[in-house]
Amino acid sequence: TAIASISELSAISSLCLDSNDDIYVTSYESGDIYKVSSNGDVSLFASTPYPGFGFLQFDETNNLFYATVFSGSAIVSIAMDGTVTEIIDSNPTGTQDGPVDIASVQNAIGIAVSDNGNEVYFASNTQLRRVLFADPSVDQVRPYFTNSVSASAEESADFNFSFVVTDPNNDPLTITVDNVPAWLTFDGIDSLSGAPASADANMSFRLVANASDGIDSVSQPLTITVSAATPTPAPTPTPTPSTPVSNDDNGGGGAIPVWLLLLIVVGHYYRTRKQ
Repeated sequence: TAIASISELSAISSLCLDSNDDIYVTSYESGDIYKVSSNGDVSLFASTPYPGFGFLQFDETNNLFYATVFSGSAIVSIAMDGTVTEIIDSNPTGTQDGPVDIASVQNAIGIAVSDNGNEVYFASNTQLRRVLFADPSVDQVRPYFTNSVSASAEESADFNFSFVVTDPNNDPLTITVDNVPAWLTFDGIDSLSGAPASADANMSFRLVANASDGIDSVSQPLTITVSAATPTPAPTPTPTPSTPVSNDDNGGGGAIPVWLLLLIVVGHYYRTRKQ
């Protein structure tokens, strides 16, 4: 049975039903979403900046969620008045176990929404991902790390590193670290310190930090790469100054040596005798 024809669309990329059996379809070329009522009336429901293949899903309160692929990948929510709210786009750096406002998505394929709309699931390449919209005052949300997962150290030089963990519920946190090498010390709170030895140069050490809020816990690896110490150049030797020649009676210079004077006197004496 033909329900409706949407002349504004060159291609429909996806569709879904709301609780009133109205149909919503996405445009492959424009990113527009059209509504087709049960009696076949067609109207523009919302416009998004995300054309391409898309996927639609409603929650029980008729909030529409839209996942897009390829062209400006994103996850957005759309209220019944057509207001579009961006949840995730493809620009910021992605993360796991972190706040949704710094998450990213590449090729969001498919979408599923929980009845209350608090959990959105989608596929992204080889991962199945979940976005959890939680009220920290009511829902338990896990803590998450925000520090780097790698660090550099130098042979025989002091090394210090601090783990940074955030808990949306502001619960007190306990941090532990596994696989701590012998040259490092964990202070039992959030920091590592130590100095790698010569035997540790050109090696990498993989530690695992764990953060717990007493209910749930998360882990994050830390790889420390130790470089060899930069050789200290040998100091340039200072030239030894030459010893000046003393102008005394036994050496050179302007004065006539005593022995030469004696030889002259003796020679003169014998010449006088012969005469």
